[in-house]
Amino acid sequence: EVTTVAVIPGPPHSIQNSSLWVGLKDKLEVFAGLNSSNRSEMLTEKGAGVTCIVFGTSGCVWTGHANGAVKLHHSGNWDVAQHSSSVGVPVSSMVVDERGFCWVGDKVGFIRVLMFDMTPFGSKVELKVQLTPPQAQVLRTIATCHGPAAATAVTKMSLSSRSSTSSASGGSSMSAFTPAPITAMCSRGLAVFSSGGKSSSDITVWHSQKLCELEVFSCENFGAIGSFAILPWDAPEEAAEAGRASSGASDSSPTAQTDSSTAVGGAPASSIATGYHAGEISPLAKLAAAAVPPMPMVGPAAAADTSKHSSWCLLSGHERGQVLLLQFKRVTPLAGTSRLLQPLCVFGEPHPQ
Repeated sequence: EVTTVAVIPGPPHSIQNSSLWVGLKDKLEVFAGLNSSNRSEMLTEKGAGVTCIVFGTSGCVWTGHANGAVKLHHSGNWDVAQHSSSVGVPVSSMVVDERGFCWVGDKVGFIRVLMFDMTPFGSKVELKVQLTPPQAQVLRTIATCHGPAAATAVTKMSLSSRSSTSSASGGSSMSAFTPAPITAMCSRGLAVFSSGGKSSSDITVWHSQKLCELEVFSCENFGAIGSFAILPWDAPEEAAEAGRASSGASDSSPTAQTDSSTAVGGAPASSIATGYHAGEISPLAKLAAAAVPPMPMVGPAAAADTSKHSSWCLLSGHERGQVLLLQFKRVTPLAGTSRLLQPLCVFGEPHPQ
């Protein structure tokens, strides 16, 4: 059973030098040059199937596993270093930020930020920080008082029922908690976005250098988040002109609607892909014309980030079938300003067909 697939670009980032990585329940297969006849594989231990694959800097490929372990493969060498989970929770999502740190989310809501450290004496994966949602603090207490095995047992029961109370041997009661899996992660510039953690319908914005939470944006009326994608976004002047040309309107544009009162059942938006189209796309041009102009980031990296990361928006796919288009304003909010994430519009039928 295939659990995840990723295309890993090879230098100089051409398709001929890319490789296809396929995660399965009992092994990891790599097809070099996307050629089925040039295959290598690495077997995984029982219960440690590959669940996520992401590529980083300097030839690093990170794999997340069903037992919570994260393994690093570097420059063609398998399993150079790894980091184990204290509670054995399956890895559910991963992303590599601009510094090469790997953000690892699991099915309970924990996020680990890992760094690859290569020295003349060996290689290792170092834990920079572990971000724990409030409802999962009980797991850390259980692991400390009763050991990792007890925490793993409580985790499995909670994942199967979504709300579980477990008891340790000897009759002591374990507190119940409801996990909110990290089902999607995305990184751009100094920002890292994650779903879940506190609630399955939350988008949390993190500062990738300060490793701190910036904002939690609730999408509860649209349901749990299944995926993120970055959408390239035209400059405001160009977008407005394109919108007028395609619609024939002089200066009118539709108001971006984000009212979720009618957002009811549809097929879950579990995956999003973005691309480019050579012809005219009137709806997107109109949305672009209605968008608020991107505002520059502030802080030490403002000069580098303003031009590099201003022409994009965030897409989030939800279990009720809708896709939200959100504009990210800046990493550090200015005093007296609004939220970092601003919803622009909703894609998807408000009622099922």
